[in-house]
Amino acid sequence: MNIEKILNKIGEIYSPLSIECQQEIIANSKISTFKRGEIVIREGQFSKKSYLILEGCARAYYLKDGKDISDWFAFENQFMVSIVSFFSNKPSPHYVEFLEDAIVLEFSIDTINRLSDKHHDF
Repeated sequence: MNIEKILNKIGEIYSPLSIECQQEIIANSKISTFKRGEIVIREGQFSKKSYLILEGCARAYYLKDGKDISDWFAFENQFMVSIVSFFSNKPSPHYVEFLEDAIVLEFSIDTINRLSDKHHDF
């Protein structure tokens, strides 16, 4: 995957990004791959990463009375994260699972906070 194409797509879908912001994203994120069925966050864990799905899809779910209940799905060009845990630094009430082999752009909470503070276009 070409990071410049990814950043252009982010600019088209969400908001145009300044050159400076793009350079910091390149320096502070990474492209990762996950296999179908891979769980990247479990209930009770702290979520420290957010994923922009480039290829594939994922779901967030929780367990109730022994059944898993899907809360939401994320597809290509959408973000997936355990929102409660990621933004409030609390244990996750959700599991996050990739439903297909996936390629993602991975951001840490520190990167998101730094980019948000420094680059309002982000």
